[in-house]
Amino acid sequence: MQLSDKKTEVLAPAGNFESLKCAVMNGADAVYLGLTKFNARAKAGNFTTEELKKALEFCRFYGVKVYVTFNTIYKQSEYDEVIACMKECCDIGVNAFILQDFSLISRIKSTMPDIVLHLSTQAAVHNLEGALVAEKLGFTRIILSREALLGDIEKIRQNTSLEIEVFVQGALCVSFSGNCYFSSLVSGFSGNRGKCMQLCRKQYFYNGKKAYWLSPKDVCMQNKVNELVRAGVCSFKIEGRMRRPEYVGEAVNCYKKILAGEKYDISRLKRMFNRGNYTEVYMGNDREDVIFPYSQNHIGQVVGTVKSINGKTATLSCNLRKGDGVKFMRDNIESGSAGILSDGVKTGFTGKVLPGDRVCLTTDKKQCDEVLNKKRLVPFDLSVKIENNCAEFILSNGARRVEMTADNLANAQSSPLSEEDIFSAFTKTEDVGFKLRGTKIEINQAVFMPKSQLNQIRRMCCERLKTKIVESAIPEKNDRQYENVFSQLTYFTSPEKCVIARFDDVNMANKTAKFYDFAAYSPRDWTKDVLADLQSLKKPFLLVLPNVMRGRDADFIKRVLSSDIVKNVIINNVYGITLCKNKKVLFGPMMNFITDEIKCAKITSVEGKNSNPENFVYCYGKFPLMTFCHCPFKSGNGGKCMGCKTPPTGTIKDQYGNVFTLYSYRAEYCYCQMLNDNPINLIGADVKAQRKVVDLIGFDEQSCYNILESVRENKKLPGGTLAFYNKKLE
Repeated sequence: MQLSDKKTEVLAPAGNFESLKCAVMNGADAVYLGLTKFNARAKAGNFTTEELKKALEFCRFYGVKVYVTFNTIYKQSEYDEVIACMKECCDIGVNAFILQDFSLISRIKSTMPDIVLHLSTQAAVHNLEGALVAEKLGFTRIILSREALLGDIEKIRQNTSLEIEVFVQGALCVSFSGNCYFSSLVSGFSGNRGKCMQLCRKQYFYNGKKAYWLSPKDVCMQNKVNELVRAGVCSFKIEGRMRRPEYVGEAVNCYKKILAGEKYDISRLKRMFNRGNYTEVYMGNDREDVIFPYSQNHIGQVVGTVKSINGKTATLSCNLRKGDGVKFMRDNIESGSAGILSDGVKTGFTGKVLPGDRVCLTTDKKQCDEVLNKKRLVPFDLSVKIENNCAEFILSNGARRVEMTADNLANAQSSPLSEEDIFSAFTKTEDVGFKLRGTKIEINQAVFMPKSQLNQIRRMCCERLKTKIVESAIPEKNDRQYENVFSQLTYFTSPEKCVIARFDDVNMANKTAKFYDFAAYSPRDWTKDVLADLQSLKKPFLLVLPNVMRGRDADFIKRVLSSDIVKNVIINNVYGITLCKNKKVLFGPMMNFITDEIKCAKITSVEGKNSNPENFVYCYGKFPLMTFCHCPFKSGNGGKCMGCKTPPTGTIKDQYGNVFTLYSYRAEYCYCQMLNDNPINLIGADVKAQRKVVDLIGFDEQSCYNILESVRENKKLPGGTLAFYNKKLE
């Protein structure tokens, strides 16, 4: 299925009006922003409804689209307010909405059938199977997970009518999109609710070494632009609603230039923000060059070295300008910093700077001023005809035009109105955003017109043309219907007081079989004979699908699903809806369902408090805080693959001594999950849980016995955490 050829869109973040303006002035085709509530960047400046109206007017004049983010998951009590807020945005002409929560789609489409919906990267679509679900749900565009592979993007483009949006620049979440629960389970502040505490940017201990083991580099796809365009990407998205306006403007400038076939000096972008010298993530390779363990912040561009130190004054090998900012780096670690107070090679500094340290420019005052002062002008054509003591002025911008006539002009006794006078007056339009492009001036009579009158005509014509341009920017409508894919599935059913126990080891599952009703089996190696393992289980089972399926991962997973012995499946990503139409389905906790709006069999998300006794509840286990598509063992081994024969296990620790298990599994690619060694423990708690899920991955045999006995007797185990049942989810 082919889309009509369209110009590739450069989509910029707007955390506030200053960033929005800078993005537009530097050439953005669209911006995305959030309101003061209901978006995934709660800490950004964001926009009130009145500010949104002004932003829309400003953007429409320049032909820039505005997308509003509603990209979090919502509580049932918030639904009415969310819908009302979206309706208000629709009424003032927002171009599209970015949505994560599947539970809201039916309500939204029934209230606003023409609404244009883009599926957020937080919904974690990363393959064709997931894209097909998004298409049926009524989305026109998917914002792919940053873990998506180039080959999967091509398949989506070839087999759907969806627009494809990809992050090309900015911060990378180390966890698979939408499935980071680290901030939630540690602090109660949920990334899926827009309030991530960014615990990944802190230091941790791995193999005795303290570093930023969970902190990824920034994404930069400048070298992958042509490949992404050929693959079918229609929108290049820049992350950065929390970053300064000049960074946003420069990032836009970077991708606009490259898309236009021009060369771009990447050092300009590095001076604005550079975390780890960038990564291309997983686009066409599996280098997994993701983690930068030395620093979690802006390291700038290397411009020289420290030649000598005299007291608190450093002499540098490079000239700097007043207003610049630098960091000094030694072995990738910051040793000091300086704000430059005067032009030259000498500067004071803070820190412990030594000769030989690298000088990294982190603020280039001249470049910042250039980006902030850049102007974007809307072209117009001018037609003037003077005869019969009248002057007729026509200003046009494409099909938009305004006319104004000056009547009863006096015959010129001297200094008649000239072509040069008219041209000079109508070139003075940059302050209102216009630029004179072409003129057609016909003077058939010598008349007199004061300059003040000519200037007044120019101002009034420009104001009217601007209004016409803004009013003509009518948002597109979406006629794609909502198809309730959830109602088309056959759901797993069980008796009351059912216990599902999750295993990755058949022997352990069989030894403890008397304690549970169903085994939830999570294969650690999909390339091995998974069906043989399933056949040897002593109890009926559900096959747990991984939340990530990329490239040839699908071959291994589909092979197992094609067997008739697999009757029940736990789905943790929407791609499973496409693959499991002939199976009995139970949605897993990584689907992030925190309400019962969608009627289905589900394990309530660990971020929600269960209120329905029909649901399954995750009652005990080391819940995966993060899912990695890179190899943390490889990162800790200097970037060298360890050639593991079996999926490895390891640990990292935080500064307080808390331990987190690194648990790997594989299909075509290797994956890893970081487990919370302080388990969720709801055994005996009042959680309305008749149907319980116990996660036994990461426990030894004796612990499995103890846990399962406690579940059967509803006897609480010591230790553990009550997750959100003893705190408010923010």
